Amino acid sequence: MQGNIDARRYLRYFNEAFTNQLGGVLVAEVDLPPGDRIVQRLEQHIKDKGRTIRPSGGFNHYAVATRFASSPPKSLDAATMARFKALFVAVNTY
Repeated sequence: MQGNIDARRYLRYFNEAFTNQLGGVLVAEVDLPPGDRIVQRLEQHIKDKGRTIRPSGGFNHYAVATRFASSPPKSLDAATMARFKALFVAVNTY
């Protein structure tokens, strides 16, 4: 089964954001446990491997978002664009 492009893209930014903490070992989608949410899958993977990226556990999600914002892809697929649109609509309703 081919991996989810969104998961691969997120992992690219995750690996870039945490290069030092991962000791240069890249996390691939096949390394992750099954699940629907990439963030939860990554957190479980980190826990299962006994890695420490953040002292309180898990990882800083904003570090990945910052990496994305500082080096965005040239184009995004329609599903990702729809999620961004829904996010901005929701934020702007308040």
